[in-house]
Amino acid sequence: MIKLAHIEDIFNSPLPTQVSSLPVYGNFYTALIALVFVIAILSAAYFIIGRLPLSKKDKLTPWHEVALAKLTVTFILAGSAAAGWDVWWHRAVGRDRLFEPPHIFLYTFASIAILLSIYGWYRTHKKSWKKIAGFISLIPISAPFDNFWHIMFGVEDLSKPVSLSWSPPHMLLDIGAMMGLIMLVPILMHERKETQRSFFIDLAFAAVMVMGLFLVMPFHPTEGWGQVAGFWGTGVFAAVIISVMIYSQKILSGSYDVVRITMYSLILMSISYGKETAPGIILMPHDRQPFWLYVFAFMVSAIILDIFFKKLNPIARGAFAAGAWAAILFIFSPMFLDPQFYYPISESAKTIISSIAGGGLAGFLISKIHKA
Repeated sequence: MIKLAHIEDIFNSPLPTQVSSLPVYGNFYTALIALVFVIAILSAAYFIIGRLPLSKKDKLTPWHEVALAKLTVTFILAGSAAAGWDVWWHRAVGRDRLFEPPHIFLYTFASIAILLSIYGWYRTHKKSWKKIAGFISLIPISAPFDNFWHIMFGVEDLSKPVSLSWSPPHMLLDIGAMMGLIMLVPILMHERKETQRSFFIDLAFAAVMVMGLFLVMPFHPTEGWGQVAGFWGTGVFAAVIISVMIYSQKILSGSYDVVRITMYSLILMSISYGKETAPGIILMPHDRQPFWLYVFAFMVSAIILDIFFKKLNPIARGAFAAGAWAAILFIFSPMFLDPQFYYPISESAKTIISSIAGGGLAGFLISKIHKA
């Protein structure tokens, strides 16, 4: 019989030091100049576009505006997929040059999305498009900022989610893309064809869910082994999932979109998921849970939310779905971990309790926000 490790020892043991293959480019001064240059160019464009005169005949028709929003969502989503590929690349291949394939795709797609949003802003002079352009512009700014950050504070430790998710350049990129998508949803709501309206809004919410989960990754109990709050941190992770799911139900009137949103988000997550590790990268020495277990847990949660949309209030629905998600994922996870990282059922109970609380709180807050 395999002896269970003391969970306190796992949390308190030092994480391995990363021998990184993530280089930096230039020195402090050249990195700072690059950062200032990119900010100056984007700021100048932002200032000039907002002051260009607009003819009344030059306004976009509602149909063309919706089409532009769908195209912008498509390129932001493509950039998000490239970002997932970039996460896998840094772990599995390393980074030996600036112009590697994931970076090229990410910033190309982001640049196209920026141009589309600027075009929408110029043709309509609506504040919504101005905000969309501003948020998406944070994505290219994050590139020189990331290099400058590495020169100042060193490269991130891939075994510690805090250094990945809460690195200011990474947060800038993530929040910029996420807010751009959220701002596009009201425009997409004007699409008259229900199938197209649901499809593009579902894609937007799926990307927002993945980006939100990246931001709270330090609360995941087995990624970096509870770097922030141990197994109790699962409630924060669950709250993000349930918030996106229930808000999408509020927006789309519960037309079984949660299942589709979850399927799309799992596809995006699968891009960065893998065990391949470059020779110079050291991660936590434990096996990840199989991806099918993630799929099963997320899909059961989504099905619960869709089935009980009109039968349970948002608080009960969120708590039920979050509890089911945690029970499936964290009760069965120890079966697939290395023996030294097994954890007792009491720790699984913490994930279920905290997830029920997080899901219920998310349902309550989303209901209040939607009414407001």
